[in-house]
Amino acid sequence: MLAWLTNQIIGVFRQLYCVMRLIALRLAGIATTITPMNIGQVIRAVRKKRGETLEQLAFAIKSDPSNLSRIERGVQQPSPESLRMIASALGTTVSALHVAVEGAESPAHDTTELLGADESDFTAEAIQLRQHFRTLTPDNQRALLEIAKVLSRLQRGN
Repeated sequence: MLAWLTNQIIGVFRQLYCVMRLIALRLAGIATTITPMNIGQVIRAVRKKRGETLEQLAFAIKSDPSNLSRIERGVQQPSPESLRMIASALGTTVSALHVAVEGAESPAHDTTELLGADESDFTAEAIQLRQHFRTLTPDNQRALLEIAKVLSRLQRGN
């Protein structure tokens, strides 16, 4: 129950962040277009990375392979419940799938500059790091942050 609630809260914050980002871009005079999110491509990539067939995943979520195929090809969008079942069967969360979609789409240079980010903030490794960071206790999060600071200083030669 707590994991579900956490995922719901993360989803709400993610949507709020996207809206705020669009508002900031428009206020800065940067043209924005919203491209449709194709979560099916991410589902297919995760499935293949795990070495599963379309039929195996469809069986795991109690669906027909043709329905899953339409989702993966972007012909059909999954229902919220289907997406939750797919994410669970793939050993991930709905939020992580959405993050992967955003990470797969490289943000425009102006967007990343406006947000104080750079391209490395949207790599698969950075996304994975954020996912693992969220699972840590507050004490371990602080410890990991200190480790990152030390590594950064060592890399700079200080």
